[in-house]
Amino acid sequence: MRRILWVRTDAIGDAVLAMDQLRGIAARHPSAEIHIACQTLTATLYSACPFQATAHPFDRGSFRKHTAYRRDYLRRIKDLGVDLAVNGVFSRETLSDAVTLASGAPIRVSWRGDDSQAKASRLRFLDDFYTHQLDGTGAPALEILRNQQFLEFLGCGLADYQPRIWLSEADEAYADNLLRSHCVDPRECIALFPGAQRPERAYNGYGQALRVAFPAGGPTLIALGGSVDRDSCEQAIKDWGGPSLNLCGTTTILQAAALIARCKLGFGAETGSAHIATALGTPVVVLLGGGHFGRFMPYAASHSAAVLPLNCFNCNWRCPFERIHCVQDVDPALLARALHEAWEASSERARIYRSAALPSHSEAKVPRPDPAKSMALVDAQWIIV
Repeated sequence: MRRILWVRTDAIGDAVLAMDQLRGIAARHPSAEIHIACQTLTATLYSACPFQATAHPFDRGSFRKHTAYRRDYLRRIKDLGVDLAVNGVFSRETLSDAVTLASGAPIRVSWRGDDSQAKASRLRFLDDFYTHQLDGTGAPALEILRNQQFLEFLGCGLADYQPRIWLSEADEAYADNLLRSHCVDPRECIALFPGAQRPERAYNGYGQALRVAFPAGGPTLIALGGSVDRDSCEQAIKDWGGPSLNLCGTTTILQAAALIARCKLGFGAETGSAHIATALGTPVVVLLGGGHFGRFMPYAASHSAAVLPLNCFNCNWRCPFERIHCVQDVDPALLARALHEAWEASSERARIYRSAALPSHSEAKVPRPDPAKSMALVDAQWIIV
C-alpha cells in the first residue's frame, strides 16, 4: 500500500484553498494511506474528510522554540515510512521543508516558489533536496490556480478544482440548534469575521460600514473567530448597534463554518473565514489590503471587496510605511456600498469597489494611488464610487 505525506503547515485559509488536492490525490491513489502534516490549528479541518487520511498536528510555537519537541515530531514523521512526500506550500518556509525532507520519502515534491516566508538563499539550498519541483517563479497568479496546477503536476488533476471544506452531521446540527435557540433566521444573518492573523491587517471600520449600509437595521450579525477576536467583534457590534450574537471563542472551526454556511453573507477581513464561506457557497464582502493583492482574492463571482489601490501593492506585508495605508485608510462608506449591493443582489463577476477621489500626498513617506496597477492584477468588475 502506498503511503503519502501531504504537508500543509500554513494557516486556515491556505488549507481550505488547498484542500481539494486531497480529493485529487485520493482519486489517483484510491488505496493509499494519506498522512497530513499540519498545525494543530488546522487539524480539525480534516476530521470530516471522506478519504482515508490521518492528520499529524504540531504546535507551531513549540516546533520553532523547543529542540526536543521538533526532534520528536520529525522522528514520528520519519517513522511513517511514506514513499511520497508532497510539500504543496507555494511560499515555502524552513518549517515546511524540514517536515517534508525529514520524512525520508524517496520521492519528494515541492514548489520552487517565492521567498516571502524564508530567505531566498536558504530556499535555493533546500531545492536540491527535492526530487521534483514545479517552477512558479514567473508571473503572479491566483493561489487557487497554483494549487490546481500543482495537483496536475502530481498527475492528479481535477477539472472542477475549488476551495473545499467538509462538515460533520454534528457540526450541522450545532448550527441549526444554535440559530433555533436564538430565534434567528439565517437568511437575515451576516457572519462577521474582522479578525486578521497579522496586526497590520487590523481594521476598525467594519461596524461603521454596517451602520451606513443598513441605517434602518435589519440583518443580525453573528460574530465569529477565536477568543483573541472577541474585543474587536464587540467594538464592531457596538459601532453597528443592531442585533447580534458574539460567538468568538465559543465554537470550533467547523461549527463556525456550519454557521457561515447558513448565513446570507460573510463580511470582514480576507482571512480563513472568507475562504470557508466561499467553499460553502456563502457570498463574502472583504477589505482587501495590498500585501498579496491579486493572489488570494477575488477568485469567485461571489466575492466583493473594497480596495484602496496604491503603488506599493504586493509588498508581502513588509510595509515600508509607519501607517498601513492600504488597510487603515479604506473609507467605511466604500465597504458599506459593497456590503449593501452584495446583500441586495448577486453578480456574475467578482466586484471590487474603489473611491473615485483617491488621496493625494506630496510627502515622500506616503504611498501614491495607482489604480491601473491594481486593475491589471485581478479579473473583476471594478466599481468606482
